[in-house]
Amino acid sequence: MKFNNKILGLLFIGLMAMFLVSKILNKPQVKSFKDVLVNIDTSAVDKIVFYPKGTAAKITIERNGGFWEADDGSLKITATSSSVNALLSPTTNIKALQLISKNESKWSEYEVDDNSGKKIELYTGNKLLSGFYVGRFNFNQNTRSAKTYMRLADENDIYVVDGFLSMSYEKQFNDFRNKRLVNDLSIDDLSTVKLISDDIKITIEKDLSNHWVDENNKMLDSLKTTRAVQGLVNLMGNEIIDFKPNASNRIARLILISGEKSEQVIDIYKKDDSDFVLTSSGNKNVYFRSDSTGIFKTAYLDILNL
Repeated sequence: MKFNNKILGLLFIGLMAMFLVSKILNKPQVKSFKDVLVNIDTSAVDKIVFYPKGTAAKITIERNGGFWEADDGSLKITATSSSVNALLSPTTNIKALQLISKNESKWSEYEVDDNSGKKIELYTGNKLLSGFYVGRFNFNQNTRSAKTYMRLADENDIYVVDGFLSMSYEKQFNDFRNKRLVNDLSIDDLSTVKLISDDIKITIEKDLSNHWVDENNKMLDSLKTTRAVQGLVNLMGNEIIDFKPNASNRIARLILISGEKSEQVIDIYKKDDSDFVLTSSGNKNVYFRSDSTGIFKTAYLDILNL
């Protein structure tokens, strides 16, 4: 009987050991890092403080009624909604794929420090909702996959996140500016185009049949003219420069008239031997540089050659 009790005791101990080992081996794995790094209700954000890559200069973007205003400390502008949304959209759900390092000495390597990272702070009123650094971007040609390194501003940990997050924050102050020369005008609204210079005066307009004709009422090539006029309506600059306009340097004025007889005026200046500068009444005090193949061609040469 004692012998049987010994065997039963050993069996019980063995079964308990197997049970405990099984529980340990099958214990669910607990991640040692956060799944979600940033999860913001963007409708609550009314201020963004953005530090472009590798600069201590900050851009403050604040909601003002139905608009956003961007301020770099020397100039305040109305920011385009698309440029602000590019900053906000990713912050609704930024998930971590992997924890790369907990070591502060690695910050510069992954470009998540003040010297090389892009820092973003999101506020509602004066309350900080989230602050983080967006760093180095890697793209794997073989797998066609992208990843970005980032760090929460109040932590040492460096994470890798999926996708092109870094590209969303590759911005400078001018990227928030309206680069359209013509605003709130469709080709259907446009009724008259005038190009005027010292020795040129060209007028094209729509007749009663909605065909484009010249000043002699001669019908113009429909496809060519529609393309040229559509180019004017969509006219968008690229490089914004500091420029002091001088009447002696102005080579032409383009006037766009809508059906309601409202006008948008584009002035074209000669900058130097190869470059021109364009500015418009629809986007005042903003000057765009162009070579002979850029917006200068659309606003001047294409109309000249109709």
